[in-house]
Amino acid sequence: MSYHAIIEQFFLSLKGSGLALSANDYHLIGEWESRNVPVKLICRAIETSYSSVEGVGPLGKIYDQDTANLAAQTRGFKSSFKRGETLGNYQEVRVRHLQKRVQDYVES
Repeated sequence: MSYHAIIEQFFLSLKGSGLALSANDYHLIGEWESRNVPVKLICRAIETSYSSVEGVGPLGKIYDQDTANLAAQTRGFKSSFKRGETLGNYQEVRVRHLQKRVQDYVES
């Protein structure tokens, strides 16, 4: 079985749905292969939960949940006829505030 096929089958078996990975996933797997990243390492990283990482603490469960939601969110973004995201005023203010804080930090 090829490098791509092993990783694809492993990921899809954990995910429990879907027939293939995205084009971006295949590109990423190609990069791993060109850098000689071992398949066992990739599979272990895919199945490792944030909850099991020392030092993450109770945030691990939140990170796991967010990661699990990413696939559904990505499908939703791609299925929309409208390009981009629309944020509410409150969200836009928070994003602008964050960008300002980061800019201030970088410039100091």
